[in-house]
Amino acid sequence: MNNMDAMGKAQAEAVLYMAIIYFNKDEFNSLAKNMIRKFKTSTIDLEMPISRLFYDNLIDLGSN
Repeated sequence: MNNMDAMGKAQAEAVLYMAIIYFNKDEFNSLAKNMIRKFKTSTIDLEMPISRLFYDNLIDLGSN
């Protein structure tokens, strides 16, 4: 999983949704974060899967 742009959109979305599922599990959090970060520079439109992190309150921007 080094070249995220080599994936199709559906495959990339599926990978991100799985990373989001495991995001709150302590034993997989670091791996999930690394997977999500790899999509940071991707040219694939992944707005919906990434936004799930905020809609599902997995990332709280209001916390100190």
